[in-house]
Parts: sequence; C-alpha cells; structure tokens
Amino acid sequence: MIQVNDALILDYLNDDLQTHSDEWYFNPPRYLAVPPGDDSTKRKIFSYLEAIRAHLEHFTPVNQPVMDKLFPLWKNEKLMLDLIAGFPNPYDAITEVAPDGKIHIVLDLFRLASYGLSPERISAVVSDMLTHEFIHVLILSQFPAIADDETGSDYVLAMNAITFNEGFAHLLSYMGKDLCAIDWGTQELKTVFDKSKSSLRSALAEKDRDRQVAMLEAANTGSFYDKFAAMSGMLYLAKRWKEDGIQGLKLELDLGYRDIVQRILQ
Repeated sequence: MIQVNDALILDYLNDDLQTHSDEWYFNPPRYLAVPPGDDSTKRKIFSYLEAIRAHLEHFTPVNQPVMDKLFPLWKNEKLMLDLIAGFPNPYDAITEVAPDGKIHIVLDLFRLASYGLSPERISAVVSDMLTHEFIHVLILSQFPAIADDETGSDYVLAMNAITFNEGFAHLLSYMGKDLCAIDWGTQELKTVFDKSKSSLRSALAEKDRDRQVAMLEAANTGSFYDKFAAMSGMLYLAKRWKEDGIQGLKLELDLGYRDIVQRILQ
C-alpha cells in the first residue's frame, strides 16, 4: 500500500513558497530554492500529480508476472510517496529510508515538469518511474544494507551495490514494456553493453579517492545509456533472462549484490 504525502507540492502550486529545506530527504544538503511557477509549469506539475493519483488507485507495476515470482510479497509492501520540488539536477527521484525507518519514494514534480514531455507521454513516464522506484523499495527490503553500501567507504562494494540495485530497477521498468516484448539482442544494446562493461572495468581499477567518488556518481547519472553501472547491470540481467527466463533472474537475486560485477565481467 502506498500513502501519498503531497503537502509540499500543493504548497508550491498554491504559491506558498515557504522553505521546506529542512525536510529529511534534502539531507545531506541538496535543496535547491525553486522559483515561483508560471502557469505553464503549474499545469505540467498538475498533470503529473493527476497521473500519479490515477496510477496509485490501482497500482500495477510493469512486468507484474515477473515481479510476482521475484518478489512474491510485493503487494504487502507499505511505503510513503513524497511529491516535492527542490531537488537539483540530475535528481528527479530517490528511494531512501526516512529517519522513522520507513521506506519512501520521493518524486520531484518540478524537475519532471522541466523535461517538457507531451501530455500523452506523462502517464507512461509516471508508470515507468513508479515501477523503477518500487523495485528499489523491494531490493532495499530484501537487502537492508544495500543503501549504506552504495554510499559507504568500500568503493568496490559500492559499485557492486549500485550495479545490482539499478540493474534490476532499469530492467523491470525498461521502456514500460514486458521483458519478452523487447529485443535484447539488437546491435545498439550490444554496443551499450560492451561500452558499459569497459567503463565498469576501468572504474574498478581506479585508486584515486576523488576519482572514485566521481566514478560512483557517473555510474548512475547522466544520459540513460551512459550510466555504465546501471546499464551493465540491466543488460547482464537481460542476458540472464534470455538464457533462463525468470529462473535466471531469481538466481541472480538470490546470489545478491556483493559480487555481481565479477559475474558481469567474468
């Protein structure tokens, strides 16, 4: 069950620009003072708000049959969805544990509205994003240490955690389509996979701490196909799907995240 907290975004739509910078999801400090919204921006934000509300009435993730096998108790998951404005680029959505111990999905509707999507695309994008972030929720529920490991001092472990977490989330929400409806063998995706693995291998060899921090950031930010850890994870899991179907994905989930990079690069 998903409970929505839309207080901040409603304040914004009502021109109540009191600061919310002390909200937990803006820490560590990443709050961006959002300018007053013009009518066009407000209409776009309201379109996202309506699409989210509609999807949550009868929430069905993309690839539900696969979800049922990988996460059989997903329908019992309880979480908060916070609708906000104030994240800087490139952050439009996060999934994190709040100070009260509950898992939250946080979507920045101002950031989403800035992408200039056509009205007919908004519903599809909302469906993809909710599925993507919900996968993060389920991964976090199954592997509670993964969030700390993604940002911890062990660089290799952090890269493994990001690759695993983002790989599953990107795979199961990819293009908003069923896995079996996607041609995973195209030359374009093969090129992306090869390039991503090469970047991943190079990143693992990095010893300079400042460069490591930059590599962890680049692992899952930037243009979609340039997110080398996310793409390595997604396309490796797609390969396992092609080879062994749901059982292949279930095995990878059971093996966990601590050495997924080794499995990808072997």
